[in-house]
Amino acid sequence: MVAITVLLAATVATVFLGYGDHIGGEQPPNLVFDTDFGSDGASHELDVSVTGGETVDRDNLQVVVSDASCGTGDPNHRYRPALLGVASTELMAGSTVHVDDRLCASGPLDLSDATVSVVWVASDGGSGRRLLVWEGPRA
Repeated sequence: MVAITVLLAATVATVFLGYGDHIGGEQPPNLVFDTDFGSDGASHELDVSVTGGETVDRDNLQVVVSDASCGTGDPNHRYRPALLGVASTELMAGSTVHVDDRLCASGPLDLSDATVSVVWVASDGGSGRRLLVWEGPRA
């Protein structure tokens, strides 16, 4: 009877104190971001910089662009940081992802109505979490 009571108390404590969230599965990193939106006339660019938090493997991050437009081409896709100017295999404070004209076949990139998200995806692909959402000036 005592053993059942102790087991039940431990289970309840685990659930209520949140320890169960850390059992099994990869947990998303804690990152702090800063964004810098700019325009050089017709074309827009967005720099997403990591300003603090943990170090994360760049293969576990994706940059998702939606509702953007170009002269030609479709910039609305998921991008790996390596395609957006990140040379290092890890992102940490000081790393910057550049969302700019390289997403377009030709013509200016328009982010006015766009949403840009940074998404973490577990190594096994089983879970993910949106870490940052940026919206353009008209979004």
